[in-house]
Amino acid sequence: MRWFSLLVILLGGTVAVCGCRSAREPGQEVRGTVTLDGKPLSSGSVVLVPAQGTRGPKCYALVQQGRFHIPASRGPFPGTYRVEVYSAVQLRVPLPEVEQAQPDPPGEPPVAPRFNTQSQLTVTISPEEPAELTLAVSSRDSEDTSLPPR
Repeated sequence: MRWFSLLVILLGGTVAVCGCRSAREPGQEVRGTVTLDGKPLSSGSVVLVPAQGTRGPKCYALVQQGRFHIPASRGPFPGTYRVEVYSAVQLRVPLPEVEQAQPDPPGEPPVAPRFNTQSQLTVTISPEEPAELTLAVSSRDSEDTSLPPR
């Protein structure tokens, strides 16, 4: 019984040290804007996925009225990241922050997969200064991002 108690204490301590996000060293602050078909994305998310050779977890930010911010306390470590952009209607997991975000205006299309699940967009985060990103995405899945005539 003593061994079992000791094992539980040791495992609990390991989980507390390894699983505590607030204990990790701060990353870099990231700010930016997102446009969808030339207009600010009303609500959604930006996800930074570490590329091979870059350490750290995925980082995300909520987009509201075309703007997003990741504070250094939750920010990415320096390195290269794949960028994914989603509109609010595409978010699969409801987040408390998203429920408070303004819903997409009627008719705002989802972001094309080539900018999220199939994204080839990359960004390099520098260790010297906060990153300022400008992301222009499209609802169209082709390379031609021009809008149809009205």
